[in-house]
Amino acid sequence: MRVESSITSITWIPSEAIKGMPKLPFEWGVAHYDEPPHDRLLDLDAMEENDLFREANELKAWVEFADDGAIAECGYSGGGRIGVTRLKLGRREIAFPAVKYPVIQADPELRDGEARFVQSAGGHMGLPAPRRVSGKPFLRIQSASAWTTLELVIRADGTSEGKMIGASPFPRHWVYDADGVLVEKSASVDFERWYRESHGKHTPWGDEDSPTIATAVESELERELSASIMREGAKLERRSLDAGEALITQGEEGQDLFLLLDGVVDVEVDGEEVAELGPGTLIECGGYQRSCPAVLGAATTDDLGIARMNGVIGDILPLAIGVAISPIPIIAAILMLFSAHAATTSSGFLVGWIAGIVVAVALFTALAGSIGGDGPQAAWVGWTKILLGVLLVVVGIRQWRGRHEQHGPPSGCRRSTGWASGRHWDLVSRSRRSTRRIC
Repeated sequence: MRVESSITSITWIPSEAIKGMPKLPFEWGVAHYDEPPHDRLLDLDAMEENDLFREANELKAWVEFADDGAIAECGYSGGGRIGVTRLKLGRREIAFPAVKYPVIQADPELRDGEARFVQSAGGHMGLPAPRRVSGKPFLRIQSASAWTTLELVIRADGTSEGKMIGASPFPRHWVYDADGVLVEKSASVDFERWYRESHGKHTPWGDEDSPTIATAVESELERELSASIMREGAKLERRSLDAGEALITQGEEGQDLFLLLDGVVDVEVDGEEVAELGPGTLIECGGYQRSCPAVLGAATTDDLGIARMNGVIGDILPLAIGVAISPIPIIAAILMLFSAHAATTSSGFLVGWIAGIVVAVALFTALAGSIGGDGPQAAWVGWTKILLGVLLVVVGIRQWRGRHEQHGPPSGCRRSTGWASGRHWDLVSRSRRSTRRIC
């Protein structure tokens, strides 16, 4: 019986992952960060053609099992892929092919009823990156190396299991199973260590690999929310935690919402570890209970990146109000165009509309700042939330109860019929005459 399986890693550069002087080309728009890959790996060839990843390690293997479960034959069938470095210089875009390292495929380890495969794939950017490095030769012109090392175990019962057992500290690495489902991701990104140490013997092509901490993936909803927030460039309050430092302690009161950017958070209840959270996870403590039922703290040796998202609600609120009332200026413009004094009416409306926007922005900015501020909230903030909620419920009930009623046009529209009835008839008659000529 022949059993085939695979495991694939995708390497990409997340936003704001680069620090120091190397960050300048990204800030100036010459180089670019990468969009997070999808949670389903559908077409690796198309992703390579569209430059959607920096590197890919595709470990594919097969095993021929005899009837008694003994291994008759086995082998590799995958390989590594590497993208290109694209730089924008004015209106032109220049592509620099990256340097791909030879794929390292360890001899299959044959066990009782299963075979273990290990593969390393990677490379480095095609452009030079002069920098000071740790250890000899103390100065490197060639850019730092990036790679992943994958393990795949294929069993005689047809099952298989894969995981990432080593990787460069930078960039981010996501791992997909044989069905193309995202199953784990590298927990932390350490640009400084990668920039200074990932060269020469400190790679699988030298004397050593770098162990990596991988975490389970977050939920699809969390992934969509975190990607949307980072893509919109919301200004979030960021903080870092050292290994072992608590983010939230058990029993602590709070209404904070956090987005885990980098690292691993352990969740403990009464001193017992019950869960482990990775990058992209939304962390909310308290909720309706007001007090946190667990201890959340940094578990990795690297700094933990946290973004406090309380201010996001205030940032989104003016936009939500603008979307809700966006049809109003369109309706008003139509009515004014058919009025008897279109020029003066529209000028007055424009002035009033700008003034209304200024007042609304100032009001909601003040409210958002009061509601999302640090420290204990004033009593009026809670009552305001309750009143707004009750008002929305009442409006919703009225709309639901009157959903079958027949309504005429709004009063403004009824009045507009008298503003320019002659002009309206003239437009209709002209359109009829033109229609007859066309026919």
